Amino acid sequence: MNPVTGNPTLITQYGYLVNPTDVALALPPPQPPVSTPGIVSGGGKIDRFTGEPVEDGWIAITGGKNASKGSLASFRFVIRYNRGDAEPSGYLTFEDSDAKVTIESKSYELLLIKNTHASFVGTAVVNGEFKQKFRVDVDDLGPNNTDLVDVRDTFSIQLLDGSYMAFGEVLKGDIQIGPLYCLLRPCIP
Repeated sequence: MNPVTGNPTLITQYGYLVNPTDVALALPPPQPPVSTPGIVSGGGKIDRFTGEPVEDGWIAITGGKNASKGSLASFRFVIRYNRGDAEPSGYLTFEDSDAKVTIESKSYELLLIKNTHASFVGTAVVNGEFKQKFRVDVDDLGPNNTDLVDVRDTFSIQLLDGSYMAFGEVLKGDIQIGPLYCLLRPCIP
């Protein structure tokens, strides 16, 4: 019906569309994303048996909001999600000492893995004072545990209130994305 004139417009006749202009489809609301089974880890060299980083990794910050462009930041994280778990688990530490930002988390809502890219969302303690939602995106582009200059893994982190964001290439360390293998229980995706 035309909202101005009140005249009806014929849309279908005998099962065929006659005048499909201004037709709106009612679609169901999009479903929220579901975590992907797997493990994502990053930092200094990764222990191939546990998936844990041995030490902090370092990124060269090339951009972001309130980040110290051209400086270094340290990071270390492991996040896992197994089918049937209520939510992903793990930990993250990130420190941009020039910008005086420290982000620490043990609480996650979502882990998405697609090929060599992973994203995770959680709640962190920022500068030891308050809780804040954050998101991390990583790309596993370089060979594991190497320091090749031509292809490097990437790391980005942002506080979802918009107050801080940093991204860059991994200078020292490694990011690994892969299936989850458990020693104590069957949890291979």
